[in-house]
Formats: sequence, structure tokens, C-alpha cells
Amino acid sequence: MAFYKYFKYIERKSYKLHYRVFLSRFRGYTTCDECGGSRLRKEVLNVRVGGKNIRELVNMTIEDANRFFRDIALSKYERACCQTHFGRNPETPSLYRWNRTWLYHP
Repeated sequence: MAFYKYFKYIERKSYKLHYRVFLSRFRGYTTCDECGGSRLRKEVLNVRVGGKNIRELVNMTIEDANRFFRDIALSKYERACCQTHFGRNPETPSLYRWNRTWLYHP
């Protein structure tokens, strides 16, 4: 019990650099089994677009994401949601433009 009180005391003093360094030695960095390290709730990870959740989409390369969104087949309802929530047509090749101009710029 005294061990936890000691660390609570140290955490209150974490504005000082040497206390933060001391605390960092005892913190474990493990990957959460539930979210896979994405820091997203499981409700968010259950939402899928084209069979992929947000964690899988964010971990894609620009090239893979461009290919994925170019080839995705959206229903009429999903297209309306894109237009309503994002204010643009889902076929707008924004990833393609970004991929060509930014990544491969000479």
C-alpha cells in the first residue's frame, strides 16, 4: 500500500523533469488486447467500410488507401451519407491527387 502512495506522491511532482524520468522507468508499454494499440473504443472498431475498420484504414499506405477507395462499391445510402457528412462526392479523387502531387513530387 505504501508503494502506491509513494507513486501518487511522485506523480504529483511530475512537473519536475527528474520525477518524470523516474516514473518512465516503471511504466509498461503494452498493446491493449481490445483495441490493438489504436486507442479507439471497441464500438468504433466495429464500424466497417468495405470490410475494414478505421484502424486498418489508417495503417494503410497512401497507395493502398487510394486503391481501396477507388475500388470500393458504396450503396446509394452510403453515398448520401458521404455527401451529407463530408460535403463531397465519394468519387472525388482526393487521395489520388495527394498521392501524385505530394508523394511523387520531383
